[in-house]
Amino acid sequence: MIELENLTVTFDDFTAVTDINLHIERGEFVTIVGPSGCGKTTLLRAVGGLQKPTAGRIQIDDQRPAAAQKAGDIGFVFQQQTLFPWKSALENVVFLRKMANESPNRKEARALLDSMGLEGFEDARPSALSGGMKQRVAIARALHLGADVLLMDEPFGELDEITRDELGVEIRSLWRREQKTIVFVTHSVPEAVFLGNRCVVMRDEPGRIEATFDIDLPDPRDTEVFGSRAFQEQVATVRQTLHESYDE
Repeated sequence: MIELENLTVTFDDFTAVTDINLHIERGEFVTIVGPSGCGKTTLLRAVGGLQKPTAGRIQIDDQRPAAAQKAGDIGFVFQQQTLFPWKSALENVVFLRKMANESPNRKEARALLDSMGLEGFEDARPSALSGGMKQRVAIARALHLGADVLLMDEPFGELDEITRDELGVEIRSLWRREQKTIVFVTHSVPEAVFLGNRCVVMRDEPGRIEATFDIDLPDPRDTEVFGSRAFQEQVATVRQTLHESYDE
């Protein structure tokens, strides 16, 4: 469970986010969408213990974010994957467990790569992998750490639309299988609606939560959902809320 109460983060005279109150249940998939500069990444970094709040409280189960991160309970996947170019896909996956002074499980790491569609690429270096394949390795690395919470900051932002759709289906399948708590930041409204069980809409100046929507779509989800009326209506609702808050 993730609990944010009256969270505010400021940098000198600039307030990035203010008065954020958000409750995320264990095993929930929450997406966060909003315009550039509305504080989505700042919010995610605060949850992950990478940014100290100016005011308010964040609790992950019974721990503060920094303690949860140190304990390996939080996994990160960023827009720009941070793979080591001299290491193979498999060695990149097991690296975080080594850094946490835990014994890596190469058999489990190979199984994770296989589940992400990378069977046969375990020994390949990042230079031999496509953008989508690199992100699959980064996701497998976060999972191999054993973290209960995955924080994903626009991980598909640099990928083409078809690859984004394919990875979205894989992430939903992974979430159903692993029952992780996922908080996923994106600029894309369709992506936010497709992925999340709940969608948080943020606005800027300063960054704050404008609205929260429960997403009512069937599971498991595949790309056929994009053509459904329910999907299109929920995308339209979220997009309208974004435009209304931006026009004020």
